[in-house]
Amino acid sequence: GGGLPVPTLRAHVVSDDVNWLALEHLEGTQPRDPSTHGRAGEALAAVHAEFWGARPGVGLASRWEEDASAIGDESVSAVARELAARASEVPGTLGHGDFEPANVVMSRTRAGIVDWTQAAPRPYFLDLARYGYLRGDDRQPQLNLQDRAAFLSSYRASLASLVPDEERFGRDVLLGQAALFMQQVAAGDDNALQDLFRVVHELS
Repeated sequence: GGGLPVPTLRAHVVSDDVNWLALEHLEGTQPRDPSTHGRAGEALAAVHAEFWGARPGVGLASRWEEDASAIGDESVSAVARELAARASEVPGTLGHGDFEPANVVMSRTRAGIVDWTQAAPRPYFLDLARYGYLRGDDRQPQLNLQDRAAFLSSYRASLASLVPDEERFGRDVLLGQAALFMQQVAAGDDNALQDLFRVVHELS
């Protein structure tokens, strides 16, 4: 972990070709207000900055194309193509893959990010969209408008010159939402269709 807001690796053992990691246990609570969601944004920015420039995985574009094809709408396919094009040009980073409030631990001194089992090189905006726009089991957004604004603004301010200008940043976050909702719809979550078409409309 070092200075990064992640658990410290205590031990690494390989047994029967399986990697076992012993990680530091972080004590704390989940973010619950704009201030703590802002600290979560700062923590994610610290990790992203450390790995900025990593090339995203080659399978993302084909997955988005498959998800859009399963939905069967040309406007969604157009967004999938834009996603693929943007992913090929934007600097990648180490993406968490399951970044949401449940995987952020707040202590009095810092926000720590846990559960990196799905980590891989990805476009920076995928983690942002998942944290800011994922819905809970009750179909309500996990973050309200104030929480989301604090998270995104803290992230962007922490990365300073690494992230694009405000307009491009906003479109990137929309593309991240499209990727999130396409994946949910393709997996059988019909409730995500409304979210997806809202994003498609905003991108058009």
